[in-house]
Formats: sequence, C-alpha cells, structure tokens
Amino acid sequence: MTLLVAVKFKYGVIFTADTMNTAVNITGEPTGEKNTVSKVEFIKENIIVSIGGLTPLGPNVINIVKAKLSNQPNIISFQKALKCIEQTMKEQFSLFVRDNPNFPDPELFMFVGGYDPESKTAYIYALSHINNFRPVEQPYYTAIGPEEEKAIAYIKDNLQGIRDMNKVVEVLAESIRLVNHETVSKDTLSLTSFYIEEHNKVYRRKIEIDRFGESKQTNL
Repeated sequence: MTLLVAVKFKYGVIFTADTMNTAVNITGEPTGEKNTVSKVEFIKENIIVSIGGLTPLGPNVINIVKAKLSNQPNIISFQKALKCIEQTMKEQFSLFVRDNPNFPDPELFMFVGGYDPESKTAYIYALSHINNFRPVEQPYYTAIGPEEEKAIAYIKDNLQGIRDMNKVVEVLAESIRLVNHETVSKDTLSLTSFYIEEHNKVYRRKIEIDRFGESKQTNL
C-alpha cells in the first residue's frame, strides 16, 4: 500500500507520498522484499501525479502518459492531461487484469493536480480502480491510503494560517510519518508546482524529508 497526501492553493499544488515499495508475486502475495521508489512525478511542468497500488502498473501508466503528451507544451491544459491520464489508467488496468487472471483484487489509484492557466484554477482529482477511474475532484487538502483519516486530521489541525511553503511540506510529511503501517515508510518525497502568471512560468521544487525530519530540496 501507499499513503498519498496533497494540498492545493490558488496558483498551484503540493503532492507528498511515502517512498516504500512492497513487492508481491504474480498471485498478489507479498515476497517480503521492500525498496525505495518515487511515487510522485511531474507529467508536465504544471501537472503532478502521485500513484499507489500495483508497482509495475503505476510507473508504466506514468511513462505512457508522458509519451502521449510529449508533443504538448510544457504548460498544458489541466483537463487535457486529466483526460489522457483517465484513459491510460483504464487501458492499462484492463490489460493487467486480462493478462493476470490469478491476481486477486488488483489496486491502482492516483491523485492528479496542478494549475490550469486557461481556467485560472488549481485542481486536485482522485482516480481509482474502485469506480473505473472516474475523476473525482478533491477538496483543499486530501489523502488516500492506510489510516488516511489520521493524515487528513493532522493536516486540518496544522495547516491553517501557514504561508511558508516549506512549512506546508513539513506538515504533509509529518502527516505521513504519524501513520504506523508496515507498508508506509517514514521517508517522504514532495513535489511542488506553482504558476506565476506575469512570468508565464511554473516554479517547481522537489523536497525529500527522511524519517528524522531532515530535508533536502532541489529546484527543478
């Protein structure tokens, strides 16, 4: 499993996820192998996705979406990106189910977020196998995964009034570290995307925070 959290602001979004991958075999049983993966990715400069569920399937969806949108501008219509992601998730999930009939209850879920210059609005949508990947718009802050209610409650109690984006990232990371679940790591990865209209430019950052709260930031 995976814990994904996200928050939106007037001109952009911040997505955070844990970094643990728990391997399973072709029948869906855990192998005991665990490694570190990135579950948060840029599709375009103004579009971030975070993904959970089947490990081989999630990254494959992201790579296919990137390839489909490779001829599009770096700053893209949010709805165009969302439609492409929805279609790709449906296609790839159906192929997996067809090719792996003995895999019990496969899961695939994703947050898609970003600022849309056309509507001048920031969005977060959730897509899940549970409702055949129908996009569902999310509130100001949201989470999906083990003990998601605990993460949401922590974000609600600690986010109000914060204007420093570094502090926001710390709150999101801490909301994940509070969850004690064998498939959720205490290490987190966050991506930020904020559109500056007068520059027609998106400012992006990558923030890694380890289990001890030590952070590493990279401007992208």
